[in-house]
Amino acid sequence: MLRLFMCFMTINAGIRLIDTAVFSVVGIIGNVAAIVPAGIGVTESLGALLAPASGTVAAAAFLALALNRLTGLAGAGLISLLLFSGKPAHTLVGNV
Repeated sequence: MLRLFMCFMTINAGIRLIDTAVFSVVGIIGNVAAIVPAGIGVTESLGALLAPASGTVAAAAFLALALNRLTGLAGAGLISLLLFSGKPAHTLVGNV
């Protein structure tokens, strides 16, 4: 929720921290949707639909949720790179 709040602040969308809770739930629901792989676009679209309920512009919600997804993927990629860099391939698979 804090990362999502920071995404809203990055695009200069005035939103309270408590209002980002709605969009956090939308992110969970969007990822569960099996319509497209990983709910790509579903989360952002649902967020844009629910944006007026929290007093946010739909475009700002869509952009903040997309930015949230990108920062999450970049963070996971960076952690994976740090954890697995420099290790031989056989140690990644395990003892076979």
